Amino acid sequence: MYTFEAIIIGQGIAGSTLGLKMALAEKKVLIYDYQQNEISSKVAAGIFNPVSGKRFTPAWRAMECFEELHRFYGKIEELSGRKFLHTKPIVRIIPDPGTGNDWLSRISDPRIAPFVDEVLDDVPGFNAPNGAIALKMGGWMDTKTYLHAAYEVLAGNGVLEYPYRMVEPEYVDGMFRIGETQAPLLIDCGGIYSMKRFPEGPFTPMKGEILTIYCEGLPNDRIVTGACFLCPIGGHRFLVGSTYDWRNIDLELTDAAKDDLVERLEKFMPLPFEVIYQQAGIRPSVKDRRPLLGRHPENPNILLFNGLGSKGVSTAPYLAELFMDYLYNEQPLPPEIDIARFFK
Repeated sequence: MYTFEAIIIGQGIAGSTLGLKMALAEKKVLIYDYQQNEISSKVAAGIFNPVSGKRFTPAWRAMECFEELHRFYGKIEELSGRKFLHTKPIVRIIPDPGTGNDWLSRISDPRIAPFVDEVLDDVPGFNAPNGAIALKMGGWMDTKTYLHAAYEVLAGNGVLEYPYRMVEPEYVDGMFRIGETQAPLLIDCGGIYSMKRFPEGPFTPMKGEILTIYCEGLPNDRIVTGACFLCPIGGHRFLVGSTYDWRNIDLELTDAAKDDLVERLEKFMPLPFEVIYQQAGIRPSVKDRRPLLGRHPENPNILLFNGLGSKGVSTAPYLAELFMDYLYNEQPLPPEIDIARFFK
């Protein structure tokens, strides 16, 4: 029997990031991966945006998260020799004069001002009669390349990975056992598959679909958001997204989602384009749209690092730091992300 400090279930963005943090801190950890194509990490657009939403709202603990994401992912790029993080300006097109007045009144907010690059009167190549606001420190991550890089760095640090065949670990004499491996802690980073351990929990899984289009003539040096996002990924290809569907939790590619995204894109991008690919995934979203970290209410040796939703790329490195302090230094988690908020 091989003994580890912890077994992590899932090697998506959450499990990879936490596993890397633990391995680089010389913790003896084992990762079992679901190896399922439908996990949201494998189809995520990977955009990290410090200020989002119709109200031009700063991300949760934006500066802490964005400073840590650039530091951490940069380190993994260096260790793996793979490039996956692409910092680009995010140009947010102002939809109407009223919204423009609201957004412009907010750019001096100290939570937002560090991320504002410039106010634009127009955006060449796009329909932007009300102007736009360009943000810095954002960009996109090639999530597939990141997961490959994480796998290589983890393997190089002695972290064994096995396919997880959906077999529930046995809990015997204070140890979680899977095959010939065991550990006193089980950390569930399994996305939507974590719901089976928290059947009464706050998960609200959400289907999302994105398109890949081919379009010549568009600049590839920025991400543009209007009625949807348009993210350059090279070779005149762009990601377009995303949809949010709480009702149909499946992987079916739908014409309705495709038509919706095409219509939204055409509202602010006038050039001809071709849809060359469509993808669907299921996000591990949460009722209050906050991550789920902490201990299981019935077995404190089961921990959850999950529920990152569409913000996983931007929040995972910082959340992993908080989780490590919680696990090893007895530091409390911020109450707004502690799963205990749902089990009072």
